[in-house]
Amino acid sequence: MARAQTARPWASVQGFDPFRVLFKLFTSVRFAIVMVLIVAVAALLGVIFPQAPDPVRLSPQAYDAWMEIQRGRYGVFAEPMRALGLFAVFHSVWFNGLFFVLLAAVAICTANRFMPTWRSVRRPLRRVNDRYFEHAHARASVETGAGPEAVERLLRKHRYKVERVAERDGAVYLFADRFSWAQLATFVTHLSLILFMAGGIVSKLVGFNTSLLIPDGRTQPVFPVVHANQMQVLNVKAVEGRDAQGNIVDFHSDLVIYQNGREICRGTATVNDPLRCNGYTFHQAAFNADGVALRVRDTKTGAVVYDEALPLSREPASPSPRVVVRDSAGKVLFDDFLVMAPIDDRKSIAVVPAQGMSKPLFAAVYRSTDTEPWKLSLIHLRDQNDPNDQDFQVTAMQGQTVSAGGLEMTFADLRGLPQTVVQGIPGITAAALLQLSTDADGKPVLDMQDLAGQNPDTARTILHLNQPVVAGNYEYTLEGTPAFTGILVRRDPGSWFIWVATALMLGGLTVTFWVPRRRLWAKVTPERVFLAGIAERTAHLSEELERLLRELPAAPALVAP
Repeated sequence: MARAQTARPWASVQGFDPFRVLFKLFTSVRFAIVMVLIVAVAALLGVIFPQAPDPVRLSPQAYDAWMEIQRGRYGVFAEPMRALGLFAVFHSVWFNGLFFVLLAAVAICTANRFMPTWRSVRRPLRRVNDRYFEHAHARASVETGAGPEAVERLLRKHRYKVERVAERDGAVYLFADRFSWAQLATFVTHLSLILFMAGGIVSKLVGFNTSLLIPDGRTQPVFPVVHANQMQVLNVKAVEGRDAQGNIVDFHSDLVIYQNGREICRGTATVNDPLRCNGYTFHQAAFNADGVALRVRDTKTGAVVYDEALPLSREPASPSPRVVVRDSAGKVLFDDFLVMAPIDDRKSIAVVPAQGMSKPLFAAVYRSTDTEPWKLSLIHLRDQNDPNDQDFQVTAMQGQTVSAGGLEMTFADLRGLPQTVVQGIPGITAAALLQLSTDADGKPVLDMQDLAGQNPDTARTILHLNQPVVAGNYEYTLEGTPAFTGILVRRDPGSWFIWVATALMLGGLTVTFWVPRRRLWAKVTPERVFLAGIAERTAHLSEELERLLRELPAAPALVAP
């Protein structure tokens, strides 16, 4: 009786088998190489184009604001690029899809090749025909009376496993194998690739990475939202280590980690030696020596309505020129650095508060491009009530002295003041520009300017350390100038995959290139010994065969056909 054949449910009437097609595709080495190239190009796109930081990407409002910057850079292409995920390549569906396809291709290709390679290691081809000794790429022969026992001893001396496989027509045939297990090293290398990709997936799915900027003496939560494992990080002290010559040698921070109000860890974090606590690592990632602690009190209620430590930046810094003004007799009327009020990114102005000078003098620093040096313009507007007064405007480069209106004015020096723009300070109508300078005694002075300028009481407030100033309905106090530490908090379970994969990769490549497998076949006749074999090119097998035959006894002539 003929057996009925049942068609597989996935096969079409034409015999098309999609699973077989997919299997052939995923077991193709060429397909794996193409996928590696595609993923590499996709990753390159994530390097070429700016990527939205995670806090920005996860906030629609912040992402929209961030996109305004990209529209200024890419114009009409910005929105299509956003739709394609080019500003969040490593979080896009298409990139992760390519990554999973590559992982599947490498895994399936490796699994498909394992059994044939395993059979080659365990049950190698032991017999070849006589023509192989004439046409093999690596071959050599010698006229000698050495018998098969001598050839076996020679091969075993060189750590070959030798078998006598046949005897016919007066000839003895041998098979020798050396480092047969080395052929499996390629699977160790393939496994390392799989673990590399698996580590990336694990890190992406369950890893955690965030940055904290913490002032001295204050705490920050690790998670920005309510979390079961919430921890508080106290920055006891951030230190900028310097040697005897004043050179910076290291940065480190003394940290205390709290959970549920209880201290769970304490230690020092550096760049290369993080503090490890509760499965997380706390790396020193940044240091900022410029900060201000500002407290605001409501004068009506006495309540503290604002108490924040704010980091300042020197990139960019606010230009602060040192101006020296002398009268016609050479008497110094003013010699100090000015704190300027910005007009825009390239122009700032200030009034020169010279004592005993009858002429009101204005100063402006400006430049046309970001690469030009700053110029100082000194301006006096004529007093309408003094017919003898004349207005003037003179410009000086740094180090120059100019004269006008009976005054000698010098642009003596220029420094950059750390600054920041802050919203939400009580009494400030919009945003405040904070600039930190020092007085004649070297003590910190905070210059706070209302950029909108709608409230005359707080248009400009000068704060000295621990000296409260009442402006309008609020009392402002500069409480200190704390340093800030940048702490990178990470939890990366995928890192173990990466370390193991690195070890496997190095081990597999070392075995592959250092001890490649060699397979030899020998034909021993009463007058001649023939050797032929195969190995990786790095083994230089032809030269090795010649060296082996030279060691045979009574070998008057060596022939390498």
